[in-house]
This record gives sequence, structure tokens and C-alpha cells, in this order.
Amino acid sequence: MREPDAARSSAATPRSGKFTRRRPSALRRHGLASALMLAGILLALLPLLEHAGPGLPQVGNGMAVAKSDRTRRAAEPCPGGQTERVNGGKLCSHGPDPAPPGVDIAQRATPARRAKSSANRAACRDDGVSGPRVQTLYVYSAEGVSAYERYLASFQTWADAADRIFLESARATGGDRQVRFVTGPDCRIDVRPVAVSAASLNDFWATVQAISEQGHNRTDRKYLMFVDATRYCGIASVVGDDRPGSSNANNRGPSYARVDAGCWASRTAVAHELMHTMGSVQNSAPNTSRGFHCIDTFDVMCYSDAPYYPTMIQRCSNEFMTRFDCGADDYYNAAPRAGSYLATHWNAANNVFLYGVEQQPPVAHASLTARPQRARAKRAITIELRGFAPGEQTTVRWQAAGVVRTVTASAAGAASLRFAVPAKTKRGRSTIVATGSAGSRATTTVQVKGRR
Repeated sequence: MREPDAARSSAATPRSGKFTRRRPSALRRHGLASALMLAGILLALLPLLEHAGPGLPQVGNGMAVAKSDRTRRAAEPCPGGQTERVNGGKLCSHGPDPAPPGVDIAQRATPARRAKSSANRAACRDDGVSGPRVQTLYVYSAEGVSAYERYLASFQTWADAADRIFLESARATGGDRQVRFVTGPDCRIDVRPVAVSAASLNDFWATVQAISEQGHNRTDRKYLMFVDATRYCGIASVVGDDRPGSSNANNRGPSYARVDAGCWASRTAVAHELMHTMGSVQNSAPNTSRGFHCIDTFDVMCYSDAPYYPTMIQRCSNEFMTRFDCGADDYYNAAPRAGSYLATHWNAANNVFLYGVEQQPPVAHASLTARPQRARAKRAITIELRGFAPGEQTTVRWQAAGVVRTVTASAAGAASLRFAVPAKTKRGRSTIVATGSAGSRATTTVQVKGRR
């Protein structure tokens, strides 16, 4: 039997009473060197290959991607994303987003030419501080020099430009939506400087942790961070929760959008990261990339991303390069058609961190009926729901016994379920309450009869 080459090349062979080792051939020596060289090239390219889809710009111009920022194959609600607990909750991130064409993330943006501290178009609808808000921050290294004074007016201008995308996209669907920024008494967007360690700027979650420790972790706040670093173009948190209604996890804070200095002036980059914090794009959307983005271009939120790099579909005109939701069917529609995906799933246009949402009152005509209305313990009854919001997730609770069931309203706002009268229910009138995720609420009663 012939020995393997590796075994033969290292075999000890007696010669003249001495043991000597055969020399490997020149061919084998060159083959080993080539293999080592190829391995080194692959290792060097690995960070880029993980984040750059075929035919798309890479994450950055020569940017190395930190290990902690690589896509993790996490379980729900962060499929294909990263998970991190902040304030006891769970946030996700899809990883770094690529820079727009022509943007070099290694070069800090210059101040806006016509930057002026003018009032944001949404600023003066109320007091600028109450309720859910987006707080804008300038985050910089404590060991460096602050550029806050030089860039303050520019940050306000760039945040306002991103807000215009929210407004124009909503108007295209017949609505009115703008970001509820924290604003000052002068109606200008409030930008707060935050100094953190230089090391914390090298990683998204480290930055989040650093500003959280300084109090920027309120549940009624989302945070837009203009970070004075050239680590990313942008990256943000998002929660995989496609339930419609006010109970959706993306309707709460804290959540975080980070835009680094190379992309500060890109309104699409700023709007893209902010939209992630609003809960887009859910991985159940019709045109999902399965990585919190979409595949029907042109669209601010669409590109072929990790981990699946899906094939893109050109569906809309160049106008949507600065608009949300090509087709208005995946994540942002101020007036979705009844029974459509956005009427029955999470719609970022209903996020309470946007102006216009509070003008939509909850459904007030919901009703709940039990048939029969008299029953003995352990006997089955039918609970019928009517007048709920389409797709509304509803909890049905038998109050006295603490028994809970869940059901989803149909496109017509109706649902029914079978309910066994709890065994230990006392004789008399017992109350059943249905509470919907969109704010609908209804009650009914059942007369529990004694056992025979």
C-alpha cells in the first residue's frame, strides 16, 4: 500500500546505520507556501465578505469590522442580528450599514454650507419635551477635542433633512408624519454633547452602554447619535416585533441610531438609521431581505444584506432613492389598505415617536359576546369579538379565574374562540375582558350555574 505523501515526506529512513529525514520536493514546498498565502488573503478579506453583498458597496472604504459587530445568528426576536440588553430589554442590530455611493466614511463631513439654527418644521407643535421623543446627541471622545460648537447648526440641519424624508414619504400615502424631536424653547432641535471614552467609540454596543450610563436610556426616548468617529457609516438598533398596535416593542425606548462623521451630511443615512429605531423593516414584510431591510428598489431601506444577500428587484423610480417604502407595502404607509400587510402587522407610520400618530384614536366600537351566556363549570362557550382593528392582537381574560387566551382579529376586525368555563369558577356572574394591542377594549359577562 502506498503511503500518503505527508507520511512519506517525514518518514525516518536508515542510511549507513544512521537515521536521516527525507527532504520534501520543491513542488511540495511551493504548494505549502501557496496554501499559506491563500489562507492569509482569505483571513484578511473575511470581515468585508461578511458584510458586503454581491455588486454592492462594502461597509466602508477599507474599514475593518469589529468582531462584536459581525452578524450573529441569534434567535427571535433578532433573526440574523445582534442582541443586547439595555434597561432589561432586548435590542437587535443588523450590523453596520454601507455608505451611500460616493461617501468616504474615513473623511469627516464638512459643516453644512447654509447651516443655520432655524426652527425644525415639526418643532413647534407642542412643548418639545413631553411624551415620546427623539433626542439628538453629539457623541465624542473625552480624550479628544469637541467639535460641538462648530457643528451644532449642521447637526440641526442634517436631522431636519432626514425628517423631510419621513414627511414626504407619509404625504405620498396621504398622511402627515414627522419625527418628534426634543426641541428647545426656541423651537430648534436640541443637540446635547456627550463625552465618552475613546475605546467605547470602536463598537456600537459599547457606545450605547457609555451613553446609557450617563442617563440616556429613557423608555420615552429614542436617541440619534452623531458620533465623532469614522468607524461606521451608520448602525442602529431595531426590535423584531411585527405586531400591530401600541403595544409593539418598537413603540418604546430606549433605542439608538448611530451615524459617524463620514455620513453626517447624508440625509438618507441619517433617515435610514432612524427608521430602524422605528421598527423597520420587519422580517415578515412582503419584500423582506430577512436582515431588517427590503429588496424592492429604489428605497432608502432596501439593499442586499447579510446574512442571505437576496436578489434585488427594481420596482420604483429614482425618486425613491430619497423616499421610504417603495410600493408602500412593507413598513411605512400612513393609510394602508384594509386587510393588507401593513394594516395587520407593524407599520412604522404608526410609531408614537412620530407626529401625526396621536391623531388616530383607538377603535371605540369593539364588542364582545359570549354564547351561551349561561353555562356550568367546565362547559365550553364561544367568545365572539367584533369591531376590533384589522389584525389586532387581542388578549381575552376570564377575570375571576385569571385564565388568559390570545386571538388575532381578522381583516374585518372579527375573531372567535372556544373557552371552557374554568373549573373553580364560583356561581354567579363572571366577567370576561378583551384588550387589543391597538387600544380596543370590550367586556361581557357569563352567568355561571352551579354543578348538577
